[in-house]
Amino acid sequence: MATIVVTASGGDRAWSTAATWVGGTPAGAGDTARFDGNSGNVFVDGNVADLTGLDMTGYTNTLMFVGAYTLDVDGNVTLEGSTASSGNASEITISGNLTVVSGFTFVDPEDMTLTLDGTGTVLAEVTLPKVIVNTAGTHTLDDPVTVGQSLTLTAGTFAGAAYALTVADFTLAGGTFTGSGAMAISGDLTYSAGTNTHTGTWTHSGASNAAWNTTSQQIVDYRLADGATIDRTAIVYVKKLVIPATASLSGANMMYMRFPTANNFISIAEGATITGSGLTSRFNNSFSNVGEVHIPGLNWLYYAAMGQVWTQTGKLVLGSLSVRGWDNGDLASLILSSGGNVLGDIIVGTTGVQNRNGHIDFVGSSVKIGDVTSGNAANLANAIDFGSAYVELQNGKTINGDNIAITADDGAAHIVGIGTATVTNVEPTAATDVIHCHECVDGTGNTVNRVTFDEHAHPGSLLLTGVGI
Repeated sequence: MATIVVTASGGDRAWSTAATWVGGTPAGAGDTARFDGNSGNVFVDGNVADLTGLDMTGYTNTLMFVGAYTLDVDGNVTLEGSTASSGNASEITISGNLTVVSGFTFVDPEDMTLTLDGTGTVLAEVTLPKVIVNTAGTHTLDDPVTVGQSLTLTAGTFAGAAYALTVADFTLAGGTFTGSGAMAISGDLTYSAGTNTHTGTWTHSGASNAAWNTTSQQIVDYRLADGATIDRTAIVYVKKLVIPATASLSGANMMYMRFPTANNFISIAEGATITGSGLTSRFNNSFSNVGEVHIPGLNWLYYAAMGQVWTQTGKLVLGSLSVRGWDNGDLASLILSSGGNVLGDIIVGTTGVQNRNGHIDFVGSSVKIGDVTSGNAANLANAIDFGSAYVELQNGKTINGDNIAITADDGAAHIVGIGTATVTNVEPTAATDVIHCHECVDGTGNTVNRVTFDEHAHPGSLLLTGVGI
């Protein structure tokens, strides 16, 4: 059809009025509506369907929606000048390329929705209002983009490429979200359906909610911004988690690190406020981690497939720790080598009836612990290697070695008891696996000469290694 240009003046300036358009015919189905540097204001006074294009290059006035109307464009859209909605739920649908020129103004961004329903690029030099991707096709960022209201995917593909994407609320409810650039979210983060193949860093800020309950479309790298206060309104599945000292994470739902893909998969700084449910992680490969993790009062449940090892060189401060294999017969292993750890109660192996085993190697670490127990008698390969560690066993707590294979470096492992701390059923596997217990209650079942007891704290105890007594 034709390219129809908006006049400079005349008539009531309504889209449907003939005098608004050069030639006297309003732009409609099959036409390209052209707003140039001479065009005056225009009032959208009804729905307009199947425009071939909307070109506002050089426009300096305002396209005003006077009702809850939609401009439907089957091709490309270029926005310059401004739009205003005045409280009306307005919409522009774009099936081709979207270009928003620097200086363009969405006067009422909370009332405007840009719906991407075809295939094209997105180049926006200003903050966009609400954006929805809801039909088959692909829209690809051609520049860093900021969405000031919300970005929602229900179908099709939104490809971020390597560009940064900044959004308020982000919802993946269908389609595919992909890209590798950094993503910043300042509002709610929600998953209900769709495919997430985005590999960039997602940084969550503000006082917001997170609900990413999908075991297969995890967030690859999820971070809280300084000062963020995030509430988990559903399980949040991630591959990597970073929380700074000034951030807060709350909620009764799990924070689940499922199948990390690289070393250094977690860091929770001392001072961060973590409340509600603890951490759960599941490994299909072996990884090492140097970041410290501070979640005092909360549990970390660590699962792994057979033979996979988590090597932790950063400090752990937990409320409790469970280490167990994922499937029947699996063995999950944790190697802990840093000083100043606080683990709380420890369970190796599953608490159910299956043979899902846990192994902890304390190497030369220093650590405060509570009760130590086997999950159940069906665990056939539970093990703890005290190595040359200094272990502070808390008052009223018990190390119960029943159904746990115990090893240690000859005479180099020391357990320092507080109050009525008790050691029982500890039977090191070899004569050289000697463990010295200081100020601990000698319970039943300990192997004589392999587990020794005295009534003084070892001079090299935790007081001198950063934990304190």
